[in-house]
Amino acid sequence: MAVLRAGSLLAVAAVTASCYSPEVRDCTVSCASAADCTGGQVCGGDQFCSAPEVAGTCLLPDGGVDGMQPPGDAALPVDARPSTTADAMPDAWPTVQLHVRIEGRGVVMLPTIGNCDGSSGQADCLYTVPQGTAVTLHAVPKNHWRFEEWTSQVCGNQPATCALVPDVPTFVQARFEEIDD
Repeated sequence: MAVLRAGSLLAVAAVTASCYSPEVRDCTVSCASAADCTGGQVCGGDQFCSAPEVAGTCLLPDGGVDGMQPPGDAALPVDARPSTTADAMPDAWPTVQLHVRIEGRGVVMLPTIGNCDGSSGQADCLYTVPQGTAVTLHAVPKNHWRFEEWTSQVCGNQPATCALVPDVPTFVQARFEEIDD
């Protein structure tokens, strides 16, 4: 009986595997080179895999603040938007990319997500975060440095702690300046 059950499970697994055909959507996979991308995609200057015709347009500067949508001329192509349709895994929460860049020496902490560590200088960090969920970023300077400002409109005039709700791929930049002794 156990052998019959194991054989049935193996047959179901083989049929299921042969039906599965993953497709990578534009602007959903971060990359360092074209080798990280699949099926005719290229690695754009924004470090996301996409079709050549949309390469470099995956990150909207300062998009997705408190549910605001970017102007129509800056909108992502339809196939670049995060999937919320039936092709998503059941019960999966849609996600978007959050790109954090550090200028100077400091750390941007994202509680429960990770730390973007620019303690030795510049840093670029990519995170996948739940779409439409509040994210808090804390800019913490290293010794002899101070937090100067968020240089992206998403965090705009906020102090060292920035709260945002990314609905689309979002870019945030923190600037730290050296303290003159």
